[in-house]
Amino acid sequence: MTIGEKIKKLRAGKGLSQSDLAEKLGVSRQSVTKWETEGGLPEIESLITIADTFGVTVDSLVREKMKCFSSIIQYDIDSSKDFEIDLTPSKCVCIEGHDSEKVRVEVMSDTIESLDSDIKVYIEDRKRKMSLELKRNNDLTDSRCREDLYIRVMLPRKFIGRIELNTDAEYLCLRHFSTEDIEFGGSAKIVNIKDVHGQAEMDVRSDCIFRIHDLDGSMEINQMERCSTVEVPDGLVFKAVNAGRKCELSLGEGIVSVESSEDFIELNGMKNVLRIVRMG
Repeated sequence: MTIGEKIKKLRAGKGLSQSDLAEKLGVSRQSVTKWETEGGLPEIESLITIADTFGVTVDSLVREKMKCFSSIIQYDIDSSKDFEIDLTPSKCVCIEGHDSEKVRVEVMSDTIESLDSDIKVYIEDRKRKMSLELKRNNDLTDSRCREDLYIRVMLPRKFIGRIELNTDAEYLCLRHFSTEDIEFGGSAKIVNIKDVHGQAEMDVRSDCIFRIHDLDGSMEINQMERCSTVEVPDGLVFKAVNAGRKCELSLGEGIVSVESSEDFIELNGMKNVLRIVRMG
C-alpha cells in the first residue's frame, strides 16, 4: 500500500473529508488530493503531523514506499525544568509537548544513514534546568543537514517551565504545550504555532511566515530590516501592537485589532515590515 493509499484509508476511517484533514494539518485541500492520488509525497513535517493525527508512526506510513533513517534518544525526568535547546541547522525542527515523563529526541532523514554517529545528542540535567544540544559529527556538513535533517523534540507537558531554543531551520513547528515563556533565536522560513499557551519571543534573522492557529498569551516578533507575514485563522481575537522603530505593521482584509484583548501580536526591532493576514 502506498503512502497516498494509507492516508486516504486513515482519513476515511475517521470520517474526514479532504478539506477536514487539510484544516487539521494546516495545508491546502489540493495538497491532500495530490498525496492521495500519488501526485507527490508529503514533506516529513507533514508526515509527522499525519502520524500524530491518526495515532500511527511515521515509519508505518513510509516503510513500504521509501527509506526513512531515524535515531531516538529518551531521558526520564520527574520535576519541572527550564529547557535550553541548541540544535544543529536542519530542514525541519518540531518542538512539542506530550503526556509522557520522558524527554524524547527523534532525528530523521531520508538520505543520512549513519544518524547515530553523525548526530550527537548531549544532555545536561540540573535541578531546575536541562540543557539539550544536538551537534553534527564526522564529515556531516551544515548544508547537508539543511537539506535533509528533521528533528523532533518532545517534552513532558507537565514539567515545562521556560524554553530557550536556538537553531536554523527552514520549517519550525511549536505545538501542544504551555510555558511561562519560549524564546526562539535563529532563522526560519516558516514558523507554525498551534496549541501553545504563554509568552513567545521570536528573534528571527530571516524573512518569515508565522502561521498562528490559536493565541493564548502573546507573540513578540523581533527582527531587523525584515519583511514578514503573520497568518491567523478567521475569528482569532487579538491586539496588534507596533512597538518597533521605523517599523510598518498592517492588517489584511477582515483582520481587526481588538484593543481590549489580553492576547497580542507585537512587532519589535527596527525597519521591519509585518503584515497580518487571514490564513489561506
